[in-house]
Amino acid sequence: MTIIKLGGSVIQESLDQINPLLINFVRKIENEFEKAVITVGGGLISRLFQKYAAEHGATIRDQHHIGIRSLLLQAELVKSIYDQKRTYPILIDNKRKLMHAIKLTKKYDFFITGAWNLGKSSDFDTIKNAIYFNSKEVLRITNVDYVYDSDPKTNPNANIITELTWEEYLNIIGNPKEHEPGKSYPVDPFAAKLAQKHKIAMKLTSLKSFLENSISDLKGSTIK
Repeated sequence: MTIIKLGGSVIQESLDQINPLLINFVRKIENEFEKAVITVGGGLISRLFQKYAAEHGATIRDQHHIGIRSLLLQAELVKSIYDQKRTYPILIDNKRKLMHAIKLTKKYDFFITGAWNLGKSSDFDTIKNAIYFNSKEVLRITNVDYVYDSDPKTNPNANIITELTWEEYLNIIGNPKEHEPGKSYPVDPFAAKLAQKHKIAMKLTSLKSFLENSISDLKGSTIK
């Protein structure tokens, strides 16, 4: 079973535009993967709702709830365009549904999940899925190809890192103790610590690289 995290930034190019390459992603999964679990992130729509709520007095807890609810809409969209005969018909948005889905891996090939762990990002749920489906690798598809040694948005001289450990990664992002609502990391710190604990590796790549290359030739960074 291949475990995939599809970043919300991949789905929405802007708040009024679904990425036209989303359907290409889905068809490539259907054509080249025997079985896969795809966890969908929140992206722009989650951050828009969270920002508005925060500006008008919403608690941190409420902002986390808003993030979860808004990403479920994106997950429903993704599920709807998969081959219905091969796809588990229920969006997985809690542990009970996940446990039920695991029993049906012989019947269905594709399982679409949202997130439900409050105070963490959907990266954490992705690592949880890897644990429950007994996978030691996760493929994370986002809008960037690599992990950098500093934020490339603020440091134009940031260096690409193609291979690193989870400990090295946590040092780069400052090893935060909490996940801020809407905060964007290459990988959520809670997810990183969980992957480190369970010895789960993650390959980070962009949608462009995923669509243009074979799985063995993907550009990106590997954290393990």
